[in-house]
Amino acid sequence: MKRARTGYHHGDLRNALVEAALKRLQESGLEDFSLREVARIVGVSPNAAYRHYANKSALLTAVAGDGFVRLGQRIQRAQAAGARGASATEIAMGRFRSAGRAYVEFAAEHRVLFSVMQGEYGLRALVPVEGQEAPASPLEALSAALDALVEAGALPNTAREGGAIKVWSLLHGFAILSGEDGPVEGTRAERTRLLEGVIDLALDGLRGGAASA
Repeated sequence: MKRARTGYHHGDLRNALVEAALKRLQESGLEDFSLREVARIVGVSPNAAYRHYANKSALLTAVAGDGFVRLGQRIQRAQAAGARGASATEIAMGRFRSAGRAYVEFAAEHRVLFSVMQGEYGLRALVPVEGQEAPASPLEALSAALDALVEAGALPNTAREGGAIKVWSLLHGFAILSGEDGPVEGTRAERTRLLEGVIDLALDGLRGGAASA
């Protein structure tokens, strides 16, 4: 799902509407949000917009889908940069930690978009539609990172079942609680240290659960 970079261009109305919708959401939130208003911002008729999106819900689902594409790209870049070390374990650990950091950082930098992604529209965006490929979810990236840890011997194979959703839940909870007006306070450095502790907790929890099993 590509994003329009400079507004509406002939033949790229679908993406221009997504960009305009996100801008409108950042300025005013969901209150009074409508497909007609977004069409007006782009400079096309409502009928032209309806050819691409049947209603407001369809447009918001597209916005959420675009958000997951952006998030997936962010995680991939972070993992590539973090895949460093002298051993397979260090490399796998770097990729895992980088994925966790990227998720929380994305949520902090794109609060409005992230709020759309975490609601009903985000769930719809992750459901495959005939003729369209659903965007990758954070679950896939975390699953791949955990598989690498297992292959490197840094995580028991018995910890893999349900492991990705457990880690995602922790990261997502921290992302929400450390948002604006959230209960997690402190400087950026303090929040970063706390996030590292959350990532440690996730790994220790998976290892402990595997040992108990």
